[in-house]
Amino acid sequence: RILNEQMSQALDNLDEAGASWSISVWTRGMGATFSAYPSTLRNISRRVLSEFNRGVDEKNSKRCSRIVDGFYLELRDYSAQALKQAFRSMDVLLFPGSYSKAELLQAMTSANMTCEKATSAIENGRK
Repeated sequence: RILNEQMSQALDNLDEAGASWSISVWTRGMGATFSAYPSTLRNISRRVLSEFNRGVDEKNSKRCSRIVDGFYLELRDYSAQALKQAFRSMDVLLFPGSYSKAELLQAMTSANMTCEKATSAIENGRK
């Protein structure tokens, strides 16, 4: 989330050019999706990957702290619709490497997750 928000801000003008991108991360890897006109696709994908390779701006600690704090709040919140909760529980049961909100919260709490630790984990994952 930290890297995604930073990249979204840096690449905001791509939406205006009719292009879009997304980077997905899961337990065993990541993927990138690009959508643009054929004449601009190569340039767009280079810009997105270049921004990804820059990594996390460690100087913006306010943004990082806000995102980490928001994730803690999200993990403690169970007010979502029952159907959404059921699908989340089904994913945990069916897909290896998926974790419940309670398990993620316990892991973050026991590791005393901070912005610095999250940033370090992102950088290690990028390598």
